[in-house]
Amino acid sequence: MADVATLTGDARYVVQRGLDALRHTARPGLRAVYEAAELNPEGLSDEHIGFVLAPRLNALGRLADAAGGVELLLTRDPIRARTLATEMEGLNAQRQWLTKQIADAALLRSSVSPRCCRSIMPWS
Repeated sequence: MADVATLTGDARYVVQRGLDALRHTARPGLRAVYEAAELNPEGLSDEHIGFVLAPRLNALGRLADAAGGVELLLTRDPIRARTLATEMEGLNAQRQWLTKQIADAALLRSSVSPRCCRSIMPWS
């Protein structure tokens, strides 16, 4: 689901059950993530998983230590959960900034030397 794959059959059923569980979770870590991401859990959808929650959790593993994500999801301490969710938000903002810097540099390079990108962007 976080890879934006088409959901059919049993996979769709399992995802719907999982979304229902996520909407009604009492886990402080997930509640803190929803709050930090400004998500209403009652309206949680597969798109929120793929485009809001998964990138944030992924930022932990890419820019810090994925163990923080495990701790965030497993903690029973609401204060610790908020602290970890705040750290996750900071890392996600950093991930977004880095992604933009890389994309901007690639676009600049392709505009300076369009031939550099022909193999991956044949229309350039």
